[in-house]
Amino acid sequence: MGRDIYFMPLGGGQRVGASCYYLRLGEVNIILDAGIGKERGMVFEPDLYPLVTSPLIQSLSQINQIYISHAHADHVGYLFELMGKTSRAEVYMTEITALLSQHQLYDKKYLSGGERSEVKRLKAQSMLDKITKVSYLQAMEFGSYKATFLPAGHIPGAMMILFEWKKRRILYTGDYSMESMPLTDGCMIPDDLEIDTIIMCGLHARHPGYVKKTDKLFKFVRYVLRLVKEKKISVMCRIRQLSKGIEFLKILNQRNVEHIPIFIDEVQHNDFITPELLKHNKNSKFVVVDLTHQNNGAYFEEGYAMGIGKPVIQLCRKDVTLHFDIAQKNTIMWDTESDIPQRLTN
Repeated sequence: MGRDIYFMPLGGGQRVGASCYYLRLGEVNIILDAGIGKERGMVFEPDLYPLVTSPLIQSLSQINQIYISHAHADHVGYLFELMGKTSRAEVYMTEITALLSQHQLYDKKYLSGGERSEVKRLKAQSMLDKITKVSYLQAMEFGSYKATFLPAGHIPGAMMILFEWKKRRILYTGDYSMESMPLTDGCMIPDDLEIDTIIMCGLHARHPGYVKKTDKLFKFVRYVLRLVKEKKISVMCRIRQLSKGIEFLKILNQRNVEHIPIFIDEVQHNDFITPELLKHNKNSKFVVVDLTHQNNGAYFEEGYAMGIGKPVIQLCRKDVTLHFDIAQKNTIMWDTESDIPQRLTN
């Protein structure tokens, strides 16, 4: 690179996880991605010390822009912490990445009850509000340089950033895919675009014989459906990564030609929990309520469904005594959870 361009890995260099890179274009200081990593059960973060002790900057408050390529934790998991340290930096990502990042960094922590500090929640919310959403093929001028955002494939919302500075073109991309994925098309770079330098994730650059098994998820779906149809058993699928879970559900629905019931224990949304539940209640043809755990919320949701005229089917485990008022309604009693689908179809 030229004398006026500096690049420094703060995380992700020669290591999987915590992707975070410093790029300087003239007098402009840029951070590319802000992820966390996990190794042997321990979480690790980008190492900012080499940057703040270098002659390039005197303080992290000199960071001008932060760009997030996509919403996987190894590229966005450190964002709130970085925003707290770089209070003046502008943050850019696509709208879909912003929604997925909100789920990762905010919803899981503050809406699920894990973190009860209202001060921390409001601070996190203010950081989300500061994010600028960009679109594919959008170009933005930043004084001495221009940034253009291009589709990266990989997962919905993933983007590459093309920097143009003093007649030089630098392309940065986190993870990317050349071919279409279940939820998104492959990356897109204009044919006539001449790029001087590419900064990219090379996860398997040291493994020349590596071939990605693109059919792994499809095989897993076939295996699950075969278990249900041939073994007549229920299967619980636990998928920790949000985008991978959505891919799995899409393929499962496409292959589920016999319309085997699919139950989801967590629906992603951007609303508060109660209005979201009531919205699903209102849009349903009928409502099935399991009262086994005597949950007050379940009683409330059943009462709401009855109030708007929805048919309600009550379920309860046989060894549980229902509240007197609700026990007057016919209830399907079950021994084990595997009995429920059969009892509902009888």
